[in-house]
Amino acid sequence: MRNYYCTQMKLFNSLILIVITVIAATVYAEKKDPVKLKFEQLSKQAADLLLNAPGTPGIITSSWKKAHDQFPSKLSESKIAKYDLNGDGTDEVFLYLSGSGLCGSAGCHLIIFQHNAALKRLEYKTARSGTDDIFILDGLTDGHRNIAIRLTNNERNSGNSLEKNGRNLSGMKEYTLYYWKKGNLRQTGQTILLQSLEDHRD
Repeated sequence: MRNYYCTQMKLFNSLILIVITVIAATVYAEKKDPVKLKFEQLSKQAADLLLNAPGTPGIITSSWKKAHDQFPSKLSESKIAKYDLNGDGTDEVFLYLSGSGLCGSAGCHLIIFQHNAALKRLEYKTARSGTDDIFILDGLTDGHRNIAIRLTNNERNSGNSLEKNGRNLSGMKEYTLYYWKKGNLRQTGQTILLQSLEDHRD
């Protein structure tokens, strides 16, 4: 009887080990590395059309227009990138505006648009300041992938060798973490170190 009990326990433990291994493998397979957004140049006309999307704050559109009017010899720049942040199969659109009159101490204008399936149009979602050095992270909040943005005030580490726990982290950059709350992108007080990865390509 005792031998039977020991045999059953061994079988049970083996089954538990198999289940744990399968679960761990599934979690590992689903985990995604940070994805670096790839921005491409966008014409002024195309940027104007995007900024006319419903909900876009007037201060952003007026800043864009004023920058072109006040600094005609220093043309402002617009870039675009795409990524599906909420897994609905449709990419959100990132518009990055930079140049004289469009940037501050934290960076330049970053505007995110999302597609309204019911109305079949792009609509303004949120805006932040930063650079176009952006990673999409694995974690989710409010149904959207979290984001890491390199701010201009992180440039203090540029050209310097970062160290952590005595280890040289040459080539790493400091990024500020952002999470989602009620459809808006919120900045945290946390930063992470990331190394350049393959650009996301649509």
